[in-house]
Amino acid sequence: MFDQLMYEEEKPKLHEWNLINRPKQVICEALSDRIGKKPKRPSKPPITWTVSDIAKAGCLLCCPPKETSFEDEQEMRRVYSLIYDVFRYKYVLNQALGDVRFYQAFPNLLNAAPHVWLLLFDLYHRQFEGRIEADAVVARKLFPDIGLTLVENALWTKRVKLAAAVARLRIKHNALELAEMLPEHLRSEKVTEFSKTNPVTCWVNCYKVNDTQVLCKDIETTFNLKMVIDAKKLKQNTFVWDRHCPQIIGFHSSMRDRIAKSSFVKDHMLIVQDKSFCLGPATFHKLVVDLELTGSVIQSHVNSPRTTAYLATLLARNERIKRLMAFSAGHRKNEYERYFRDLGMTNVVIFSDRLIDTPPDASYMEEVVAVFATPPNSYSAVVDPVDLMYNKNRFVAVAETCPC
Repeated sequence: MFDQLMYEEEKPKLHEWNLINRPKQVICEALSDRIGKKPKRPSKPPITWTVSDIAKAGCLLCCPPKETSFEDEQEMRRVYSLIYDVFRYKYVLNQALGDVRFYQAFPNLLNAAPHVWLLLFDLYHRQFEGRIEADAVVARKLFPDIGLTLVENALWTKRVKLAAAVARLRIKHNALELAEMLPEHLRSEKVTEFSKTNPVTCWVNCYKVNDTQVLCKDIETTFNLKMVIDAKKLKQNTFVWDRHCPQIIGFHSSMRDRIAKSSFVKDHMLIVQDKSFCLGPATFHKLVVDLELTGSVIQSHVNSPRTTAYLATLLARNERIKRLMAFSAGHRKNEYERYFRDLGMTNVVIFSDRLIDTPPDASYMEEVVAVFATPPNSYSAVVDPVDLMYNKNRFVAVAETCPC
């Protein structure tokens, strides 16, 4: 018995000086890759607008909007994209302004809320830091006439509190960036993605272009592109004539900037417009041609000047149609008439009155053979709100009401 006890292994006792070594744990490779690595914080999206863009956006956000000109289509789209994003984030921006009691400190800016949202949106993207000297010089030159200087100075005095308010909101909602605090239907960056992936479509203005074959050769030479027949073969180095809508050319999405800044667009030979706005006029024109109608036609509402212009350029090739009469232009009648003059169109007559208010015995109604009905709608199927804004030339109203 004693011998057995001698040969039995004594189990080590746990004491502070006698520790048992644990067996090494086997960690899978996927888990080991994640251990010790902190999640990367997403970088803030780069600022894609200039001080000049902010000034022009400020003009459009005035009440009533101030007349603004753009150097090219790309600048126009940049400004409208900025306005769209400002209205997309206004709910979050208003929370930060409310937390610091901004309007209690500056009650005179309550009526300039869109300007406050615009400059706060820019200040946030600058990480609440001052402008570089070159941008500051431009801002001092452009902002006073628009009324932005007072707003910017007011926001600058509250910048520390505003930065803290934004930080608290992000902590409260467990959000790394403001986009995560938006409602689900507003988080999508669909405008940016749409412009990156969707083909660029332009229609040919027959009042500026006499020979489409010459135009195609000029496009091939200027952009080093090749024309293809099949739209499925559309690539960066090709362009194609649309098979649904007449006089429409499609380019690869990567060509958007070059097309917008080209002489073809500046000289109104090509009008940049999404194809979805041209389907209605193209269908109406086909019916007029198939029925061999002779006389004048009416468009009930000028919702989009570019869409009306596209219909006018289609009808210009039909010798049976004398003119297009467009109604419901309202106070923008003169503006629309200037636009059609710039395009060189002579077959369009704009009326400020509504069609239903027109007396039936009016002399110009005797020759009407067709009506293109385009009543106002909800635009619930809009894919690109920015494209809608500059096609309709109705900036703030579209940005506020357009579904995102």
